[in-house]
Amino acid sequence: MGVGGGGGGEGGVVVFFLMIRRPPRSTLFPYTTLFRSSIASPRLAFATRRMQSCLRQLDIWTADTGFRFSSSKTEVVVFHRQRGLTEDPSPELFLKETKLKVVKEKKFLGLIFDSKLNWIPHIKSLKARGIKALCLLKIIVKNNSRTTSKLLMNIYRAIVRSKLDYGSQIYGTASISALRMLDTVHHQGLRLSLGAFRTSPVESLYVESGEPSLSDRRKSLQLQYYIRSKRQFPDRTIVRLDDDSVDPIYQARPSKPRSLGIRVRQYVRDLGLEIPPISRFSIGNVPPWDYPEFEVCMALSAMNKSDTNPEEYLQCFLEHKHIADIELYTDGSKDVNGVGAGFGSIDNRHRSRFLQRRLHSLSSVFAAELYAIRSVLMLARINQHRSIVIYSDSRSARSEDHTSELQ
Repeated sequence: MGVGGGGGGEGGVVVFFLMIRRPPRSTLFPYTTLFRSSIASPRLAFATRRMQSCLRQLDIWTADTGFRFSSSKTEVVVFHRQRGLTEDPSPELFLKETKLKVVKEKKFLGLIFDSKLNWIPHIKSLKARGIKALCLLKIIVKNNSRTTSKLLMNIYRAIVRSKLDYGSQIYGTASISALRMLDTVHHQGLRLSLGAFRTSPVESLYVESGEPSLSDRRKSLQLQYYIRSKRQFPDRTIVRLDDDSVDPIYQARPSKPRSLGIRVRQYVRDLGLEIPPISRFSIGNVPPWDYPEFEVCMALSAMNKSDTNPEEYLQCFLEHKHIADIELYTDGSKDVNGVGAGFGSIDNRHRSRFLQRRLHSLSSVFAAELYAIRSVLMLARINQHRSIVIYSDSRSARSEDHTSELQ
């Protein structure tokens, strides 16, 4: 059973998170001005009592903080797959003495959740929006003869495929027959971008465009989400994809729709993937506005690597070298033999120390560069009262977003 509401301005999220306290005993998801509460139970009467208790606590909380939930925008959805019911369950829930409306579908964060969780209403809506977005691609193809297939493919990925990708990790658990409704949008977009005939086989479209089928792309996105979820601590995640406690239930009923956790674990076994240990994502105690200010010098990046020999690079580096008590150097590399990261330090007394680490073979060069920078930052913590300069040849690792994460 789920209760959801929405509305308000963009600034409401800031005020909400500043004022929110410990939520009631249910699963609460605040996101900007949207709010969802859900309770799972095999008995509707028990779930109704629990949800009503949660709503009473929300009433008390709103009275203490001054916030108010709109009863007209708050709706109830009962998720179930029971058969043989003469009518859908309609529990009576009240918010501020106002009876909440029970609906069969609810749109939340761009996804349409239906009471059966078969995702057919969302897939139909997604197909309609995808066909509408293809009209723009048709206009460009018809009115401009100078466009290339590469440009049209970029437009397709931006305005059509992005819509199909959003939330595909969740609605990808729908039945195969329901998901096939989206193949029409995908194939039509590829034909328009490549200028292919209607009779061209779809396998040829995949080869010419370099685009996989939607089913393969959904599997890829689901596996990526599964890997990213491993960065979170188990107590901080609502859905634990590694939980196999209910696998016997699905194995006893093969026709039952499988959950995302069962699917991704099956993909890992079928593909023979070896997932390496993944570092947990932790939130620092220092807020972003208290990060120390530092300077990033990109002077050497103005030189074209293909037109500059190593001696010239070295001379420019020595002329542009910054003065500091400690100099830290980082580098990462990858070849057929493996992936490695190297880092070292030189102080003003010309004392040097250089280390190297071998990383997992599945790691990328970017991951090796970040590992090297993180290692020298750990060394810099020991010398907090001395000036430090870090030299790195990875421009992507020095971007603002990754620098903030490293801080």
